Amino acid sequence: MTFSIPGFADADGHYRGVLQLSEHSQLVFGVRIAGDEVTFDSPNQGLFNHAPTEFELSNEALSLYDAGMSLRFDAKFEQRQLVGQFRQGSERAEAIPLTLQRLSAEDLASLSYEGQYVGQLQISRQQSLPLRLNLARVTQAIAPSGFIATLDSPAQQSFGIPITRVEINAEQLSFESQLLGARFVGDYQQVNDRDGYTGTFTQGREFELRLQREDGHSAVAQYRSPELGQHGGALAKLTATGEQQWQLETEYFGDHDAQVQYEIGSVTKPMVALILAQLVSAEQVALDTPLAHFFTGADPSITLARLATHTSGLPRLPANLFITANPRNPYAHFDLAALQSILAATPVSSNQQIPDYSYSNYAYGALGEALAIAAQSDLNSLFETWVFNPANMGNSTLALTGLSLPDLSQGHDASGEQVPHWQFDALAGAGAVVSTLPDMVAYVRYLMTLQADNDAAMTQMMTPQLRIADCCEQALGWILQTDDDGATFAMHSGQTGGFNSFVGFYLDGSAALVYLGNQAYDHTQNLRRQLIQLRQTSLSATAE
Repeated sequence: MTFSIPGFADADGHYRGVLQLSEHSQLVFGVRIAGDEVTFDSPNQGLFNHAPTEFELSNEALSLYDAGMSLRFDAKFEQRQLVGQFRQGSERAEAIPLTLQRLSAEDLASLSYEGQYVGQLQISRQQSLPLRLNLARVTQAIAPSGFIATLDSPAQQSFGIPITRVEINAEQLSFESQLLGARFVGDYQQVNDRDGYTGTFTQGREFELRLQREDGHSAVAQYRSPELGQHGGALAKLTATGEQQWQLETEYFGDHDAQVQYEIGSVTKPMVALILAQLVSAEQVALDTPLAHFFTGADPSITLARLATHTSGLPRLPANLFITANPRNPYAHFDLAALQSILAATPVSSNQQIPDYSYSNYAYGALGEALAIAAQSDLNSLFETWVFNPANMGNSTLALTGLSLPDLSQGHDASGEQVPHWQFDALAGAGAVVSTLPDMVAYVRYLMTLQADNDAAMTQMMTPQLRIADCCEQALGWILQTDDDGATFAMHSGQTGGFNSFVGFYLDGSAALVYLGNQAYDHTQNLRRQLIQLRQTSLSATAE
């Protein structure tokens, strides 16, 4: 239901501002007021004219709330601005200061350029890499060109790559990304009645690229999200029945069973963090050990702890990954020599006192290899020693380049198309584990048992290291969040080109949830809610 108090005519208009989430992450947020109607936009994410669940509007202030996105914006009118605070997540989520400026007539005239532009980067005659440019209009007081842009590379699971400079008009589109060391210059060209820009994308060498405007904003609203387990998958729920005892409920989708393996993607990262914590307890490494101790030329400010908490300053992906990557299997070629080379060429700006948070597959790939060097072993052996064997995970392994995995299910992209499996070399720590539902349940039981026993490595891993702006705290590997009852749970999700996963468990051992699916669509918010509800239902049943 929408609640409103009619505003005054001078409040009507489009308002835009920038949410600076970290040094390398920002989103444009906007509000449109037309009489007694209010909608909001998130142009970088393809969301336009979205009606909030409820809002209040007066001639002094605006407050809006959207239940589906768990976001709230409260602001006061000050001249041609809305000055307020943005919050997303639980009521205890940290509020982010946000000022929205009203778009001028000149700004509004340029709104026609706003939107998403998609294209295929022609790497070779046989290979192409899909890219999407997200273009948002703001005032020139925010950005000199009047536009802010981000770049997505969906096949490489890289989203929101910041664009340093962007210019667009009726004749030409150009942009640069310092993070990628890349630039694009293209001339306007209409093909099949669709606007677009054809030109050259330069990153080390030149590639042909045509970016074509997606057909209107309605395409976003018409998109139907895939259902949980639409192409197969497995779900497990655990609820406590006694001290270190849990009741298990499982559900398999389609024709899947307990033998089917899944790519768990970034759920690999907390396993690497567990190895780190175990090696710290064994005094083989320390959290403040510099990465340069293992990789000559690496930035001296990068420590193992910073890699494990996404505060190293390393970008999401190494810049040299893009140049020769197969977009349908993007990590398979990236070996130790490539990692050593790019680490020596990647300076970072990282404040020693207040580190910036920036999620990084690159960082976890480097962390995994550093731990292997420290243990005078290889990463696969470390997983066997510190994770798979003690947790009784007999059907889990790393999907290393060249390895055949006959029990690995067929993966699907977000649209339902079948896609190849992913393989890893030197970036295996970022997401190479394949596993089954019984193995992942055994893993969660193992972690909850370690937690109950006050295991030193587990305590080290679960100690909060910093607060993440939107809702949560970052531990080593895990994200920690507190529900409305004050109970803390750990969670992590994962995604590859054809798979999605989620693991969450309460630190008091009261409930846990595991989902493994063979479609690349992020169900994290839904599964997080299921985990919270699972605990509440379990406690209610126990009380009765």
